[in-house]
Amino acid sequence: MKSVTFSKHPETIEFDLKNAICVYQKQYAKKLPKIDNCEFIEFEKLCQTFQTQDYFFRKDAVVFVGLNKMFTTSTRFHPVWDLLQYNMPAGIQKYCVDIAPYMGPLWRLWPHFNLAGLQTGEYTYSYLLESHHNAFLEGVRPENPMSIENIKEWASGNIQIDYDKYFSEPKIKIIEMSEDIHEGYQTLKADLFETYDSIQPILKQLSTYAKENCKERKIPQEFKIFETPEKVEIVRTDLKIDEYLTGKLVTKMEEVNNIVEALQ
Repeated sequence: MKSVTFSKHPETIEFDLKNAICVYQKQYAKKLPKIDNCEFIEFEKLCQTFQTQDYFFRKDAVVFVGLNKMFTTSTRFHPVWDLLQYNMPAGIQKYCVDIAPYMGPLWRLWPHFNLAGLQTGEYTYSYLLESHHNAFLEGVRPENPMSIENIKEWASGNIQIDYDKYFSEPKIKIIEMSEDIHEGYQTLKADLFETYDSIQPILKQLSTYAKENCKERKIPQEFKIFETPEKVEIVRTDLKIDEYLTGKLVTKMEEVNNIVEALQ
């Protein structure tokens, strides 16, 4: 068994381990791998009790299932990560299992390598990696810490993945709006740019305008497309805001598929 496994059906995976513990995210409770001689503990319970009970004492292996939803931009501040990342018993075998390589920004691929005990260059903390990656995206830093070359190096010989692509081609339907709606959109857009200095409230209100004028409109949030990767359906208007929002989703799907290819 490789250190990190990505599978759309983790319940079909079998581990041949002795005296193991499996830490899982609650949404994966019905998708857990088959692990003999294993103690299972839900991540939230671990967070509440890890300081009073040593779950990993005299364990030979630990399997993390659903890390994408355990290690997030908010939960990574929990002190349990000091234990899971840097203070596990010496010699314990570490494995990670998840459905997708990551959800959200690309740097969130890194925790799988880290929790499985794999080398990732100078990056031993997520904060440094996220900072360097954001600096690269902003054009401040020339080196991309999440380059395909780096990812391939970290993954070499350590990853198994049972699909060629995570996302199938999305179905996109475009609904044409009337001239009056387009004129109203332009008027609203001009007013919003005079009112706000930041882009987020502008995008939100333009999106609301599109939704109010097209009841069929259905543009899923990014986290939702990871739940149905083989049947992503988008119904959008021909307004620029919907072209922009749809483009972001399609770009994310292409990015994830490129990473899947690099991990093969």
